[in-house]
Amino acid sequence: MPYSLRWRYLGFFKEQQNIIGMFEKSMRLIVYNQTKINLANSDKNIILIEPKTSNFKTFHFHKFKEIRKVGKELLNIHLFTKI
Repeated sequence: MPYSLRWRYLGFFKEQQNIIGMFEKSMRLIVYNQTKINLANSDKNIILIEPKTSNFKTFHFHKFKEIRKVGKELLNIHLFTKI
Protein backbone atom coordinates (compact mmCIF):
# COMPACT_ATOMS: atom_id res chain seq x y z
CA MET A 1 0.00 0.00 0.00
CA PRO A 2 1.46 3.41 -0.95
CA TYR A 3 2.57 5.62 1.94
CA SER A 4 -0.02 8.39 1.39
CA LEU A 5 -2.86 5.90 0.98
CA ARG A 6 -1.84 4.07 4.14
CA TRP A 7 -2.00 7.30 6.16
CA ARG A 8 -5.46 8.14 4.77
CA TYR A 9 -6.59 4.60 5.62
CA LEU A 10 -5.23 4.85 9.16
CA GLY A 11 -6.72 8.33 9.61
CA PHE A 12 -10.08 6.94 8.55
CA PHE A 13 -10.07 4.52 11.48
CA LYS A 14 -8.31 6.90 13.86
CA GLU A 15 -11.39 9.16 13.81
CA GLN A 16 -13.47 6.37 15.34
CA GLN A 17 -13.93 6.39 19.09
CA ASN A 18 -14.75 2.71 19.59
CA ILE A 19 -14.87 -0.72 17.98
CA ILE A 20 -18.54 -0.32 16.99
CA GLY A 21 -17.72 2.84 15.02
CA MET A 22 -14.83 1.08 13.29
CA PHE A 23 -17.05 -1.88 12.43
CA GLU A 24 -19.76 0.41 11.08
CA LYS A 25 -17.34 2.32 8.84
CA SER A 26 -15.82 -0.95 7.64
CA MET A 27 -19.25 -2.28 6.69
CA ARG A 28 -20.10 0.91 4.84
CA LEU A 29 -16.83 0.68 2.90
CA ILE A 30 -17.53 -2.92 1.96
CA VAL A 31 -21.03 -2.10 0.71
CA TYR A 32 -19.76 0.96 -1.18
CA ASN A 33 -16.97 -0.99 -2.90
CA GLN A 34 -19.26 -3.91 -3.80
CA THR A 35 -21.83 -1.51 -5.26
CA LYS A 36 -19.16 0.24 -7.34
CA ILE A 37 -17.85 -3.06 -8.68
CA ASN A 38 -21.33 -4.41 -9.46
CA LEU A 39 -22.32 -1.22 -11.27
CA ALA A 40 -19.11 -1.23 -13.32
CA ASN A 41 -19.55 -4.88 -14.32
CA SER A 42 -23.26 -4.76 -15.13
CA ASP A 43 -24.55 -4.77 -18.68
CA LYS A 44 -27.85 -3.24 -17.55
CA ASN A 45 -28.73 0.44 -17.52
CA ILE A 46 -28.71 1.13 -13.77
CA ILE A 47 -29.44 4.45 -12.10
CA LEU A 48 -28.07 4.68 -8.58
CA ILE A 49 -30.17 6.92 -6.34
CA GLU A 50 -28.51 7.65 -3.00
CA PRO A 51 -30.72 9.28 -0.36
CA LYS A 52 -29.11 11.38 2.34
CA THR A 53 -28.85 8.97 5.25
CA SER A 54 -26.24 10.75 7.34
CA ASN A 55 -28.81 11.17 10.13
CA PHE A 56 -28.98 7.39 10.53
CA LYS A 57 -26.50 4.82 11.75
CA THR A 58 -26.04 1.36 10.27
CA PHE A 59 -27.77 -0.27 13.23
CA HIS A 60 -30.85 2.00 13.29
CA PHE A 61 -33.16 -0.83 12.25
CA HIS A 62 -35.88 0.60 14.49
CA LYS A 63 -35.95 3.72 12.28
CA PHE A 64 -36.79 1.77 9.12
CA LYS A 65 -39.99 3.77 8.47
CA GLU A 66 -38.10 7.09 8.54
CA ILE A 67 -35.29 5.70 6.35
CA ARG A 68 -37.79 4.27 3.87
CA LYS A 69 -39.61 7.61 3.72
CA VAL A 70 -36.36 9.42 2.85
CA GLY A 71 -35.69 6.95 0.05
CA LYS A 72 -39.23 7.08 -1.34
CA GLU A 73 -39.22 10.89 -1.36
CA LEU A 74 -35.98 10.96 -3.35
CA LEU A 75 -37.31 8.30 -5.73
CA ASN A 76 -40.47 10.32 -6.35
CA ILE A 77 -38.44 13.47 -7.02
CA HIS A 78 -36.15 11.58 -9.40
CA LEU A 79 -39.00 9.87 -11.28
CA PHE A 80 -41.07 13.01 -11.73
CA THR A 81 -38.15 15.16 -12.90
CA LYS A 82 -37.22 12.59 -15.58
CA ILE A 83 -40.71 12.49 -17.17
